[in-house]
Amino acid sequence: FRFGLSAGVVALAVFLGRVPAWLVYAFAGVLLALAHGTADIVELMLLSAGWEAVVILVAGVIVSSATDLYGVGLAVLAFCDTALQVRLPRQGVTVACGALGSGLAAMGVLAHFTGFLDVLAVAFPPVAGIALCEYWLVRSFGAELSKSRDAGVLPASAPSWLPATLVVWVSASLLGWFVRAGIPCLQSLFCAAALYCLAWRVGALRPVGVTYTETAPQQPDKGQP
Repeated sequence: FRFGLSAGVVALAVFLGRVPAWLVYAFAGVLLALAHGTADIVELMLLSAGWEAVVILVAGVIVSSATDLYGVGLAVLAFCDTALQVRLPRQGVTVACGALGSGLAAMGVLAHFTGFLDVLAVAFPPVAGIALCEYWLVRSFGAELSKSRDAGVLPASAPSWLPATLVVWVSASLLGWFVRAGIPCLQSLFCAAALYCLAWRVGALRPVGVTYTETAPQQPDKGQP
């Protein structure tokens, strides 16, 4: 997104990378389930393509889990470093996150997975609403980002906390959870965008603390001695 030529290019990339693919995947899954009379994904793969498909499915799950573990570890490290000013060992965080996920799976957390998805359905859309509103309308950090992009470097510093953003996120999530009329995820998304705009208008987007960007030392050219 940082190197997108325009806001329209970014929106088009997000749309093409998400909407058509998910529609095709969902449609194919529904057709297979109706054709074989089962919604069990392993049984569907066995009936349609045999054990080879099951091996591919398991390998895909392993790769997906590894990617998720990487993302979770990176998020934990970034949060502790930026917000708490605490540096944790990468290997230890990765092992701890993997052990926690495996332990929760062994304890049967999937039995409560539907409720967990209900929480995620109202907790994550406000983040997207805030990000979209900031990118398209508010642009409170747009000038600094544009200047650093032209210079080819990261911004020298960033706010450690934006308390108003956290208030907007929690408020929109609670609205999506308790107001069941309509589509909760869309309600929380649009509510977050509206509240973020309101916070910007009243001057509530005040950062707390400053985190300075660390840049890696420039490596000498291999052709140079």
